[in-house]
Amino acid sequence: MKCLVFGLGQAGLAALGLLHDRGWDIVGAYSRQSHLGADIGALAGAAANGRLVQPLSAFAPRCGLADIALFFTTSAVEDLLDAPLACLEAGINVLTIAELAFHPWVLAPEIAARLDAAARAGGCTLSATGVNDTVMCHLPAVVAGIVPRADRVAIEVAGNFGALGPATLAVLPLGLTANEFAASQPGEEAPAADATTCGQVLRALAAMGGFDITALSLDVAPIFTASAIAVPTIGRTIDAGLTSGLLETARATTRQGPVLEVRLFGKLFEPHDEEYLRVEIDGPVPIRLDLRPLPSIETTAAIAVGRAPDVIASPPGFISADRLATAIWRASPFPD
Repeated sequence: MKCLVFGLGQAGLAALGLLHDRGWDIVGAYSRQSHLGADIGALAGAAANGRLVQPLSAFAPRCGLADIALFFTTSAVEDLLDAPLACLEAGINVLTIAELAFHPWVLAPEIAARLDAAARAGGCTLSATGVNDTVMCHLPAVVAGIVPRADRVAIEVAGNFGALGPATLAVLPLGLTANEFAASQPGEEAPAADATTCGQVLRALAAMGGFDITALSLDVAPIFTASAIAVPTIGRTIDAGLTSGLLETARATTRQGPVLEVRLFGKLFEPHDEEYLRVEIDGPVPIRLDLRPLPSIETTAAIAVGRAPDVIASPPGFISADRLATAIWRASPFPD
C-alpha cells in the first residue's frame, strides 16, 4: 500500500518510522520547512532510497499516486481545503490529526459538507484521528459500556505543550501574568466549546453512543509555572509564576441523562509532570481507569498509522472517527 506523509514535526517523523516498519510504501513526504531535501528512507530509519522530502508547494496530486495521505500539519478544519482537498479530488484517502476536524458538523458545517462532497466525488474517505480518537473518545466509550449504567463519564488528559512545534507554540498564551492572561481572553466573543479539542471529543462521544447533547459549555483557565522553563523551539524561557499552558474543561448534558466531561491540561511540562489519561465512570458500579505514561508524540503517530487501514476500508465521504470501527491492534497495515 502506498502512502504520502505531510508534516515532519515530531509526530510526522515518528509516523515515518512506523509506516516503514509496518510495510507501507512511502511514496512522498512534504514539509513546510523541516527536513526539506532529506532522504525519506533515511528519515524513516532505513536505507536511503533516493526519495526526497519536498516543500508543500511542490505537491501535485494525481489519481493513483497513493492510497492514503497522512497529514500532521494543522489543527484547523479550514486548512483541509488546501492539500487535503486536492488529495480527495484526486481520489486519495486522507487522514489528518487536525483536532478541530474531529467532529466538525456543528463547528464548521459548510466546510465539512464541502469536504464530504469532494471525498464522495473522488470515491475516497477523509477522517481525523489522534489521541482525541482512540484515547479520549473510543476508550472511554468502551469503559462506560461495561457498567450497568453510566451517569457521568469524565475524561481527564494531560499533554506536554513542549512537544509541539514552534508555529503552534508561538500563538499560545505563554509567559503571561494573571492580569495579562485575563486581558488576552476574548471575553463575550470567546470561542464556543465546539471550537476546542474537548468540545469536539464530547460531540463525537455523544454521537457514538447515540446521546443527544442539550447543552455544551466550556471553561478555560491559565496554568502557571512553579519554576522557570526553557523552550528551545521558540527561543524563550518562561519565568516562574507566569503562564505555561491552559486547562480546558468542557461539559455536556444529554437528553438521555448522562453527563459528559473532558478536562485537558495542556502545558509546558516541568520535571515532575507526566502525560496521562484518567477516565471516571460514575453510577451504581463506579469505575476508574488510569493510563500512564501516555507519550503524546509516540501515541499520536501510532494511532494515525493504525487508523490508516480503517480509513481506506471505509465508504467514501467525510467519515468522522465516531463512525469508524473502534481501533484495534493488528499485524498488517492492510485492510481485510
